[in-house]
Amino acid sequence: MLIIIRHVLYLIITLPVCRLCIVLPLIVSCNDPTRAASTIRIEWKTALPIFGVQAATAQNGDILVCGYKRVDNLNGIPAVALVTSAGVHQWTREYSDLELYQITWVDSLVDGGIVAVASTKASFASKSDVCVLRMNNEGAVIWVNIYGGPGMEHGLSIEETSNRELLVCGVTNSFGAGETDAYVLRLASTGSVVWERTYGGEGSEGQYDDGPRAFETKDGGFVVVGCSNSKSINKQGAATAVYVVRADVRGEKLWERSYGIAGGCDIGSSAIELEDGGLLIAGTRYNVRNGLYAIRTNTLGEVLWEKTIPVMGVDGHVQAVQSLKNGYILGNQETRWRTRIGYICNIGRNGEICWEKYLEQELSNRVVHVTRQLGEGGGQIALCIGPERESFIIKFRE
Repeated sequence: MLIIIRHVLYLIITLPVCRLCIVLPLIVSCNDPTRAASTIRIEWKTALPIFGVQAATAQNGDILVCGYKRVDNLNGIPAVALVTSAGVHQWTREYSDLELYQITWVDSLVDGGIVAVASTKASFASKSDVCVLRMNNEGAVIWVNIYGGPGMEHGLSIEETSNRELLVCGVTNSFGAGETDAYVLRLASTGSVVWERTYGGEGSEGQYDDGPRAFETKDGGFVVVGCSNSKSINKQGAATAVYVVRADVRGEKLWERSYGIAGGCDIGSSAIELEDGGLLIAGTRYNVRNGLYAIRTNTLGEVLWEKTIPVMGVDGHVQAVQSLKNGYILGNQETRWRTRIGYICNIGRNGEICWEKYLEQELSNRVVHVTRQLGEGGGQIALCIGPERESFIIKFRE
């Protein structure tokens, strides 16, 4: 009953006092009243010496975190940290000599190495490029390559593909059809370009912080997830709509779609390919339906269901990961009277909310990224930001 009242009031009344009165720092279940707080168990919490923006897990269960080490409120040094599968901070590497902005995405390679993507530094009036770093298993740089054109490029995601190549995604205004387009590169393991493509319309497909990003699919192709305000793509009449492209292994577009509502501001952040070949797309909504946004599609991108999870004051990237038990886990934040609280929820395979947790006791202001820990004894990993903008990782089990 408490959850039903909470969601109904949120949709009808937008005054902060109403939201404050009905939100409790509990783990709750809409569909299984027997589920208790003890079923969500935090195994360990590890502080990080850097401000983390994304996390990835290696085959042995170790966790890589990328971001930057803060120098002051305006400057930081790009960095990568490694935490062992048992939660021990092993090392941090800084890359001050490379003239980069923060490292935005990192991935562990099958051979034990590391790959990361960033953007080169630029003044307001000059260009920047996508920068890819190949490192060994201790974070030492093996090679650095720069990609882009005469304008502005930003690197936003990278992952090793099933054939040991690299899939890189970012945003560009040097090439493409509009103001900014999604920019995808396929690289050989040595960093040489296999091909590069842009996707988008006459407007803007992407923001420099929130996307687009690309994720490999089981057929060797990939999905690009971001946002669009191009009228030729954004059929809903939204300020921005979630923008998704599905492409084959050569980068040829199979289909593109947009999702959202008229007048809305919807941004896509991540996608999971499911067993039937469909997608679970996750993002954020900044409108009357403010909250986390989940979309389940078939293989052609047609909507099977969509769900808005009403959470006040969401911000930035939302990573979805498959639950080890049921459905999907998403994380972000809720804002109550200017106070931010880290938030994690589990939605079932049909979009129903199974449980949600506010990380007040863990002193989390925001859940930046969630991922599954690989290896024996793996659980779920959440990268969090604390009240003093410190970062830490928690490992939890359902």
